[in-house]
Amino acid sequence: MAVIRMKIKQRSVGLCILLSFVTCGLYGLYWMCCLHKDVSKLANKPSSAAKMMLLTLVTFGIYMFYWMYKQGKTIDQIRQVNGSQAIVYLLLSLFGLSLIALAIMRSDVNQLA
Repeated sequence: MAVIRMKIKQRSVGLCILLSFVTCGLYGLYWMCCLHKDVSKLANKPSSAAKMMLLTLVTFGIYMFYWMYKQGKTIDQIRQVNGSQAIVYLLLSLFGLSLIALAIMRSDVNQLA
């Protein structure tokens, strides 16, 4: 799989976490949209962050677990490894640590960009 490197904005993981706390989670939703767009660009796949956010809100957050898993699979494909990022993101989210999963995902995307 040929990976085309695109210009992805580097974002501070610590600042994203801080803003998520300060805004009572609203920045976390924006953060998810940014991650969705960035991973889609890196994977060279068309994707809609609005659709992802709508499904997350309509299913009261249940879709987020599936999204975390799929993002991990996509990141593993970009890295061209048979890793377990998808399981890590999913387990962290299931145990209520989705903010940590987003932080790890942001760090991974920053490394790939």
